[in-house]
Amino acid sequence: MAELVAPLIQRLRATSKFSRNHDPHRLRSSTLATFHLVFGQILRGSTEVVQKEIEEAEHRAELREQESKAQQQRWRHEDDQRQIAKSISDSREQLNQVIQAWAKAVSIEQFLKGVEERASNLSEAQREAAQDRLRLAREFIGVQDPLEFLLSWKSPRERYVPLAARKAGENLQAGN
Repeated sequence: MAELVAPLIQRLRATSKFSRNHDPHRLRSSTLATFHLVFGQILRGSTEVVQKEIEEAEHRAELREQESKAQQQRWRHEDDQRQIAKSISDSREQLNQVIQAWAKAVSIEQFLKGVEERASNLSEAQREAAQDRLRLAREFIGVQDPLEFLLSWKSPRERYVPLAARKAGENLQAGN
């Protein structure tokens, strides 16, 4: 700022020396008055420039904040979509496993019942031997209740609740 004011003061002094009414006291008060006038204008101009720059910086910061929030929202939405797709895929895979386990359990049970029915037509000694083997096979396999497989299955919604459904649930709870 001093770099701007010093040349003005020198210029004012130089101009004032050649004026018709050259009075050092008047020159000093005239120079000071001019200095105050010029310095005030410089300050006002600087203040306006600084204020404008501050407003522009605030506006840019607000735009960056809005963009950041929008980007975060996009990321949340993309993550939500990935989670939804994963929960559907995992649920489908588990349901296929449940169906396969069910089919296997039913097949094993049908096999064992078929052997049991055929053993009933055997002689006493053969029937007892077959029933002992059936008992050993059932113990070895363990209890396989196909219904338990289905009850253990989790639907996509049980695996992951989408953001939109959570917000709707929050809105319903807030309304009560």
